[in-house]
Amino acid sequence: MHVLELFCDPYCPCRSNKVDLVRNIVRQFPDLELREMNALENMHRLTDLGIKMFPFLLLDGEIIKVGVPEEKELFNILSYRIKKEINDEIKN
Repeated sequence: MHVLELFCDPYCPCRSNKVDLVRNIVRQFPDLELREMNALENMHRLTDLGIKMFPFLLLDGEIIKVGVPEEKELFNILSYRIKKEINDEIKN
């Protein structure tokens, strides 16, 4: 199971559009869990990661995007990362 974390400012007026976009993409990956994180309540994580702005996305704890990508870009990023791991497991 992979974990995609979306860190957003809960007061951002465009937040719902970004969250909906990410939710729609995540539905296409059965082994992917989405965690919607309040960036203001998790400032320690931002500090630890060296992030100074949000929204941003982590996949299994690794920064994959600062800002929310377009739908196709996010789908391609997730497809590449998740399929790459599956291919690596098959080789081993």
